[in-house]
Amino acid sequence: MNESQILSLAVATTPMMLVVLVGIVVNNLRLNDMRDFLRAEIKASGAEIRAELGSKIQALEGRIQGIESRLEARMLGVEGRIQGLEGEMKGIEGEMKAIYALIDKNHSEMLHRFGDLDTRLTRIESSLGIRPAA
Repeated sequence: MNESQILSLAVATTPMMLVVLVGIVVNNLRLNDMRDFLRAEIKASGAEIRAELGSKIQALEGRIQGIESRLEARMLGVEGRIQGLEGEMKGIEGEMKAIYALIDKNHSEMLHRFGDLDTRLTRIESSLGIRPAA
């Protein structure tokens, strides 16, 4: 290959190479612009999502606080009812102790009366000459 052929080949391919290089540079600039645009969109979307999540979280916290306050009120009511039932149980226990004491007293009295009746019957049987039952 001689110089003129090399020169004509270089002159023919150089503009094409320059066009390709300019295309690459332009495409790179457009890609950078697109990247910057997408980053801005992602930041904006992230801010919107954070704001929406913040409002949802606040709404949920409000609902939770409402539920907690209702539960606390119910728990106080239940505690009051339990204390009332405990008081009633103590009263019933006192009444039961009194009934048990009365039953014991009546039992002792009945045993005494049965003993007295047995003594009387034994006297009557012995005065009549009847042998007491074994």
